[in-house]
Amino acid sequence: MIETSRSPTLAATVLHRITGIIDQQQAEQGAAEALRFVQHLSSELGPINLVLDLRGKHCENLQAHKSWSQGFAGNPAQRWLYCAALACL
Repeated sequence: MIETSRSPTLAATVLHRITGIIDQQQAEQGAAEALRFVQHLSSELGPINLVLDLRGKHCENLQAHKSWSQGFAGNPAQRWLYCAALACL
């Protein structure tokens, strides 16, 4: 499951969280929804901060991970000031 929401405690910050196992379709859909959310919020607030919470991230296969990561890579609509990734090793 992929959740994208506005942070209740950090101003102009979007939280993008992956929990559980995701397949390629979920990865593509989740990244697209997150990007739309970021674009909408940044049109209201200007550049925002993005926090990627990857502590529960587990892609079903490499193609699912690639689909998710490409949803954010090289997009001219990216409008964030800072991007932070939380991961558990």
